[in-house]
Amino acid sequence: MAFKAEISLLGKSKTELKAICQAAGFAPFKGDILFRWLQGGTLDYAAMTDLSRGERAYLAEAYPLAAPQIVKEQKSADGTTAKLLLDFGRGDDEEQPVLIELVVMLYERESSRDRHTLCISTQAGCAMRCAFCATGLSGLTRNLSAGEIVAQVIMGRNWLREHDLGEVTNLVFMGMGEPLANYAALMQALAILNDPAGCNIGRRRMTVSTCVE
Repeated sequence: MAFKAEISLLGKSKTELKAICQAAGFAPFKGDILFRWLQGGTLDYAAMTDLSRGERAYLAEAYPLAAPQIVKEQKSADGTTAKLLLDFGRGDDEEQPVLIELVVMLYERESSRDRHTLCISTQAGCAMRCAFCATGLSGLTRNLSAGEIVAQVIMGRNWLREHDLGEVTNLVFMGMGEPLANYAALMQALAILNDPAGCNIGRRRMTVSTCVE
């Protein structure tokens, strides 16, 4: 399956980005710079001013960037939950665009800091067909790439900031799909999201849900 190329770099570790930069003739440390920009939510090379003009031009041609689009937004009556329908576009071998639901959950707490949790999907659809879950009724379309998983967090974080609601504190991987059925991409995304130079979300604040026995 072809994944959306425009967010592929979001699923790359610092080591992988260093290798990409080195192969292009850049200093390897430019991979660290690129990682910080991408995980900070910047998907416009023109804004990455600590990369040279030539480096930005090369990256723009070789690795185009584009954020998924929010095509639908629903909020609960009490304002504590929002559902964002993200359009990741259509891959080269896909007839329809891939639509993923991201859920933002806000919890006010008296004895500790407020919790802002994102419910993340790891697959488009699901093959498990659990009786209580509507996602499985349509079956599995495909696995999501690590970049597509990370992109959901970036989009959720940007949405919170745009609404002056603070930062992401927790992640739960219990959206669309069975996370352990997409193990390699899941583990890559977890490592990237945990990186202090990126989203810096602690391991104890990321929960992976599974129906696999």
